[in-house]
Amino acid sequence: MSGNINVVLGGPSGYYPTDLKNRLQTGGRVIGVDYGAQWLLDNEIIPDMAIGDFDSISECQKYQLKNKVDNCLIYSTHKDYTDGQLGLMKAVELLKQQGTDDLIMIYGATGGRLDHLLSNIFMVLAPDVLPYVEKIRLIDNHNEVIYISEGKHQFYAKQDQNQTYFSVIPLTGVSHLTIAGAKYPLTDFSSEQLQPFISNEFEEDNPIQVQLDKGIIAIIYSKD
Repeated sequence: MSGNINVVLGGPSGYYPTDLKNRLQTGGRVIGVDYGAQWLLDNEIIPDMAIGDFDSISECQKYQLKNKVDNCLIYSTHKDYTDGQLGLMKAVELLKQQGTDDLIMIYGATGGRLDHLLSNIFMVLAPDVLPYVEKIRLIDNHNEVIYISEGKHQFYAKQDQNQTYFSVIPLTGVSHLTIAGAKYPLTDFSSEQLQPFISNEFEEDNPIQVQLDKGIIAIIYSKD
């Protein structure tokens, strides 16, 4: 099977893209994580997999989930990983099996608790996930997060989403980071400290180039 792997986490549903249901119905596998699995059922979408401790849904809902989803993995609340981490690790396993150029699209990672948000942004650094970091996207109704590692990368403004702002957020120390073609350029920056570069802008329809010799960076597309 091919197609993007869609992971729906249990963040506040008001932060989901407004067209999420349509996105999920266009193809690709769907993983529901904790409350995200219940949201899928409530919207008449049966996920290929449900995973989590499901402490955010009732016992009755959990029973229905087990009966409707063939692959339902229920974990103890006393575990070494968050539900989001478990969902991402399963998505990476599926991506390995597909052996394609598809992406992992994560929804419901933002909103609500700040500690959950930080965990969801940084969970791509897990050793088993890191080789696939550039295939991962975090998407909500105002933002899209993509990840890059060393090399030269080019990006365009997402005019169709009105996302004309971007921020460059190092998740590790970086070496020789350069941002070119943007309103606020940066040249040859190196630091082991996590210095964020916030609210930069595209110049009309011109692409930006981000280059670094070492490190992992989150690029955040945003709109007001």
